[in-house]
Amino acid sequence: MNNERQKVQAYQNEQQKTLKKWTLFSGITLTALSFGLILHSGTAQADATTTSSSSLSQAAANDANVESVVLTSTSASTDNASGASSSQVTSSSSENDASAAIGTNASSSVSNTPQTSATSNIVSSTQDSTTAQQTTSSQDLSKSSSESTTTATTDENQNDNVVTDNSESSAVAASSTAVIVANTDQEIALQALAAYSTSADAIDVSSYQGAMSVGTYSWLKSLGVKYVIVKLTQGTTYTNPYAQTQINNAKEAGLTVATYDYAVFTDSASAIAEADHYANVASSYGLDGSTLMIADMEDNVTKRSNIAALLNEFWNELSRRGYTNHGVYASYSYDQTYNVSSTVGHSKTWIAAYYYDYWKNTMLNSDYGAWQYTDSFNGYDGSIDMGMFSTYMSLNGEKQENGYWYLYKNGVRQTGFQSLSDGRTVYYNSQGQMQYGEQNINGYWYYFDKTSGTMAIGFTKLPDGRIVYYNTQGQMQYGSQTINNNKYYFNTVSGAMALGETTINGRNYYYNINTGVQEKGLVYNQNTKKLQYYDSATGALKTGVSSIADGSDIVQLNSDGSVNTEGYTTGIYKIGSSSYYYDATKGEFLTGWQAISGKKYYFDTDTAQMIIGEKQINNYWYDFDANGVMQTGFTKLLDKTDERIVYYNSQGQMQYGEQLINNKWYYFDTTSGKMAQGWYKLPDGRLVYYDVDNSGNGQGMLHGMQQVGNDYYYFNSDNGMEETGLKNVNGKYYYFGPTMIKNTEKEINGSWYYFGSDGAAKTGWYTLSDGRIVNYNSQGQMYHGEAKINGKWYYFDSVSGKLAQGWYKLPDGRLVYYDVDNSGNGQGMLHGMQQVGNDYYYFNSDNGMEETGLKNVNGKYYYFGPTMIKNTEKEINGSWYYFGSDGAAKTGWYTLSDGRIVNYNSQGQMYHGEAKINGKWYYFDSVSGKLAQGWYKLPDGRLVYYDVDNSGNGQGMLHGMQTINGKTYYFDENTGALIKSI
Repeated sequence: MNNERQKVQAYQNEQQKTLKKWTLFSGITLTALSFGLILHSGTAQADATTTSSSSLSQAAANDANVESVVLTSTSASTDNASGASSSQVTSSSSENDASAAIGTNASSSVSNTPQTSATSNIVSSTQDSTTAQQTTSSQDLSKSSSESTTTATTDENQNDNVVTDNSESSAVAASSTAVIVANTDQEIALQALAAYSTSADAIDVSSYQGAMSVGTYSWLKSLGVKYVIVKLTQGTTYTNPYAQTQINNAKEAGLTVATYDYAVFTDSASAIAEADHYANVASSYGLDGSTLMIADMEDNVTKRSNIAALLNEFWNELSRRGYTNHGVYASYSYDQTYNVSSTVGHSKTWIAAYYYDYWKNTMLNSDYGAWQYTDSFNGYDGSIDMGMFSTYMSLNGEKQENGYWYLYKNGVRQTGFQSLSDGRTVYYNSQGQMQYGEQNINGYWYYFDKTSGTMAIGFTKLPDGRIVYYNTQGQMQYGSQTINNNKYYFNTVSGAMALGETTINGRNYYYNINTGVQEKGLVYNQNTKKLQYYDSATGALKTGVSSIADGSDIVQLNSDGSVNTEGYTTGIYKIGSSSYYYDATKGEFLTGWQAISGKKYYFDTDTAQMIIGEKQINNYWYDFDANGVMQTGFTKLLDKTDERIVYYNSQGQMQYGEQLINNKWYYFDTTSGKMAQGWYKLPDGRLVYYDVDNSGNGQGMLHGMQQVGNDYYYFNSDNGMEETGLKNVNGKYYYFGPTMIKNTEKEINGSWYYFGSDGAAKTGWYTLSDGRIVNYNSQGQMYHGEAKINGKWYYFDSVSGKLAQGWYKLPDGRLVYYDVDNSGNGQGMLHGMQQVGNDYYYFNSDNGMEETGLKNVNGKYYYFGPTMIKNTEKEINGSWYYFGSDGAAKTGWYTLSDGRIVNYNSQGQMYHGEAKINGKWYYFDSVSGKLAQGWYKLPDGRLVYYDVDNSGNGQGMLHGMQTINGKTYYFDENTGALIKSI
């Protein structure tokens, strides 16, 4: 048994480790971290030529000396346990508890096949293992596995490792049984490794695996992989550029997707910022809140005593962002030291502790949610990482190991100069370790960035302060060098660039104190504060001469090469082609800002020359006129291709962006300082207009309603932005779209307006060009429907706004009359009794509706049907009326045209029968209303006498003693009935 173990271990050590495997424990699923069993035992093997699966199990149980070598799970596999007996899924905690066994002596003949082919055949035989148990001989199965005809043998002398005694036969009880026959040590190792290795449930991928296709993921799924964990982010800026494709392809292959962030936070702020970056990327890729979000805790910067507290802040921020499913990856030692598993619990912690001894029958770290047991997965090309979060991304590319960065190509560490894919040129020493800082390589000095390892080229400031120069090969340069047509000098020992006056081979030269460029001619020596002359050809200090020609000028020199200042007083002097400021009290040429006679000048700090024109000083641009005087205010600058109007404040500094100058707003380009004129779109998107000429005269930024050219525009009163739409200007309404509209009818937000020749919206009465008479309210909005204007009611068509005039039937059915002319004069809607044409009508006093019937108008009654009736007797509701020539109902005594004398009460109703009027009794015919006069026999039989003439004058019904026509009669005092004549 030990012999097989050694062979397997030896073979494993020889293989290239290309992928990492994960086994999940008690109850983790990547979608909800509720972890069901995802661990699979390897395919079991046995010689089934003469032994059934049950007998094999029994044989194993009876053989106390057989070592148990199969890896067993803590619960049944969801994939492989559906058809397994209880004996096939029973956990084992002891090497002597033989839930499965492999015989130490088995005979077979198998052709030599590569590892991947053997593994593939083993997987194939596993899938069909049930059938193989029942119907396939060992020879058939061996042929299927090795693709060659094999013959089983029981000759124990054929191989030292083969026995035929049943007590020592190999037997395995597992989720499936297949016969694998091998005849070489390598094949035995291959098959045993594939058959008994713990399965890989999850893989992780990062940018190194960007090219993986759906087909590749499908292949991994066929090998038992169920979950893909995609690296999304690292820190607060990095995003895996292939993450979206990796997520999509994995999902299309039917795999479940989780994600991780390679953590580098070191304090509270960076933990929150990193969580926000992680959440932002996850959200942008369409991952919902149930997605498993994992923190990869392995970077050295996270190894700090408070990292668990910081990790909790990281989780809190993710939860706040809606991602509440959390998991931790860490090595076993990392977790033991920093206890990061406490932030999520062991069941949600995935631990790395590899490499795993395949021959152990107990699980490592089984109290954690998942175990990374190896960083290899045989059978793939090495660009995928089976360990979910290891920094060992691939056997191609950069890897950090034990604090050093290495570069691998096809699994081989590289040395020497290397050009990386990101453009860096770096250097790896003979051990393959990336180098940093100054390095002497083959007699040349190089410098490599202390963070990235990038080889320096060109001018470089070293940590010790030296400015040096590296050529395109990265080699430090020395002595005189011409670079970009400028001459420099680098110390022949240290390589330091010369600055200021420098002695070379006994001659003095001058190199600009800031740039290191060699200077010739008149040069200001910043150390001595003197002007010196360096030969225009050689650059060497000119000594021993009294004067020298500088162009068309003669410069007087001292013997030491300095300018002769004898007789100079304090002031500005033109020396050669430039002007300088000499301070006689100090005996020096001054530099920098100088105030002379109330004006400001600037003398270059390198050359001491008076500045003319534009000059940037301490990040501000200034302008000096031909006399060197600093300029302020609006200034026109002439460039080679452009002319700019700029503005310098009272300190002479060029202004940029929006500026308030003399209570007017201006804008100056943020790069060139050029003043904006006319239409201009500001960086914040505002379109504005600057009314300003080349001298800065004008209104500056326009506000409110303004004429630009031949049109009017409206600009926001606060920020000057051109605006469109309806605007109130001094109480009048205008519409800008963007120019002001005129002589136009326009609907705006459901209301109609008419803008006249001056652009102002009309108010009041107006006749449109199509003849419609309309009315606009004080906001310029056209009236529609009924409207009360100045106490009068009008109606305007609900669509066109046209004024209703004369008779009009309203939408609610009312027939009304509008007394209004084309100018809006008139009563509007009529109410009460009104004359229309030659007739009178009656309109409801509230709603103006024309009404018919009897109406009381100012205490008189009229009848409208619908016109008012006149000179007419009419019965209304059982009462008779007479309407005279004015249409009013008659009251009191009246003689009708047929001669009837009648009487109408105060309501105009004709009397009938007995009636007491003004204290007197009368009788009117019950049908015709005719007045009874003289003797009259009433319907009740009383004989009475009415003393009344045709005008109603008289006593009416007589009572008591009365003389009629010379005779005396007596009438009842109460009823008026005749009692007797006397």
